[in-house]
Amino acid sequence: MDAADRERAIRGLAEGGGFGGQFLLSSEAGMEPPGSFVSRRIGGWTLAAHPLLPVRDITVGGGAVVGWLVGWAVDESGEIPDGSWRLPCEGVGALDTGWFEERLYGLGGRFACVLATPVHARFYLDPAGTLAAVYASGEKTVASTTSLLAFGSRGAGYFGAYGPWEAGANQFFPAGTTSHAEMRRLLPNHYLDLNAWRPVRHWMAEPVGRVSMGEVDGLLEAIARILRRQAQAVIRRYPSYLCLTAGRDTRLILGAAREVAGDVTFITFTRGGEGGMIDLGVASALARRFGLRHEVLPRAKLEEGLCQEYRAQIGYDGACGKAAYFLEAARRHLDLGRALVTGHLGGLWKGFYWHRVNAICPGMGSGELFDAMKLKPREPFAGVISDWLDGVPRGDPHFLLDQMFLEQRVGCWASPHMYGTAPFAANLTPFCHRGIIRAMLGLPIEYRQAGGLTGDVLARLWPELMELPVNPETFEGAPPAPRM
Repeated sequence: MDAADRERAIRGLAEGGGFGGQFLLSSEAGMEPPGSFVSRRIGGWTLAAHPLLPVRDITVGGGAVVGWLVGWAVDESGEIPDGSWRLPCEGVGALDTGWFEERLYGLGGRFACVLATPVHARFYLDPAGTLAAVYASGEKTVASTTSLLAFGSRGAGYFGAYGPWEAGANQFFPAGTTSHAEMRRLLPNHYLDLNAWRPVRHWMAEPVGRVSMGEVDGLLEAIARILRRQAQAVIRRYPSYLCLTAGRDTRLILGAAREVAGDVTFITFTRGGEGGMIDLGVASALARRFGLRHEVLPRAKLEEGLCQEYRAQIGYDGACGKAAYFLEAARRHLDLGRALVTGHLGGLWKGFYWHRVNAICPGMGSGELFDAMKLKPREPFAGVISDWLDGVPRGDPHFLLDQMFLEQRVGCWASPHMYGTAPFAANLTPFCHRGIIRAMLGLPIEYRQAGGLTGDVLARLWPELMELPVNPETFEGAPPAPRM
């Protein structure tokens, strides 16, 4: 795809009402968002957001606006509120960034945050970076995707600065790289210093401490409590669809939604192969057994035009296989005025990358990480993977692999794909909360290896859900899938 074709695709997307749920933050007056976007200003900063993306002012004592909370943030009362987010702080001068971050990460959901005071200018991601962001220091701009940033710049040169490598199925641009030579991705656990235009790690600079086996119950209670609060917050705010498969993650979210399950439509996408048949069989059995409203969506045909539309929507930072399900099938068969709730991020507790290395040891280097991530070719990314590895703690190899899952697999692969989903009223995962992430990482290694978390958390949420089989993961080392 040459620069002219890419420019036509991106401009056509904007003219057709694309970039649903995306945003553009700039300190340069020359940036021009799509015409449908709504703009706001603080000092020299302009935030432009698609109408489907909520934006709340962040205020302190006296009513001063010190930033914006962007997206669907669930507060500690289990609400997704409107109106400004008011901080119990006397004024701008009394705002301490450590204090601010503690309150910010008491929130869950899918969000980003702009802090813009005379002293501090920062851009924060949610705990898993599910409202993903890229930035161009030369343009002094942050955006959801490289496509939106290129469109906003109005500079024809930006359309020609995409690299030749295209990500295939399950491939991604790791460690802050993107498909665009002049843009970088902000990783989870980092904020972007908007004065220096550099990322700064603010969490997971050291391993999360693990509890003993005798203390596991406390963490399971925390996971169940927060997951219930998160799931029910979005369902009470919006008519909702919840994805339902044979997997553990969607089963946990179903359990968390027990009290409001009658207000939900559960959906299963048809797909080929044994895994697809198991998903459909188990999801249908769950619906019959528990009286769930269930719809089965046929997979759309993945045509070239659809593939190019999807890749432009996600900024060319991934392949287009998900377009057949979450974009085309969804917009053909579902009510886009509802929310879509998924099991995104649940794989963290299962030690996804633990099963992809030959030996888990403190001496693992970039070669082992490339093998685990299955990234090919290695050459364009060897330096950035090595740099990322230099910036994380090395004494606990299990923690390193978990950190890689959160920052690379989730932050660089899964989260950008969320922009390719059809433009629902909201799109988020209840697992995205620092309290859940901390609790999962704090579980003993032997407990996580035994694989009992799904049943143990569901025992607190909806025990009867475990009467039907749960499909083990398909990564290496997992047991065979159960048969109905």
